[in-house]
Amino acid sequence: MAGRRPNHREPAHENPSLVAVGRRAVAVGVAAVALSAPVALLAGVSLFGGTAPAGIVRGADALLRADAASLSGVELVFYVSSLVALVGAWVLGAGLVVEGVFE
Repeated sequence: MAGRRPNHREPAHENPSLVAVGRRAVAVGVAAVALSAPVALLAGVSLFGGTAPAGIVRGADALLRADAASLSGVELVFYVSSLVALVGAWVLGAGLVVEGVFE
């Protein structure tokens, strides 16, 4: 006799399943990366002056030595958008792992 396989796509009213939590984490991670990565890229290009290796090294060195309180303007936009993109990528990966393990 065939049994019914549990469907994790059905909404649980009391406790959401871990698969649903993983799917939400994936959606939040994708949204964070999709919104912040282009901003970080544009701010980085304008801050570092294109793709010249010396400009990239000089700009990255200045950002790594500065603390968040001393940043202003494009530097602050680059710093925050890069941080949001990295956190979004981490949440996306964690959601994929949770969804894959508990599916």
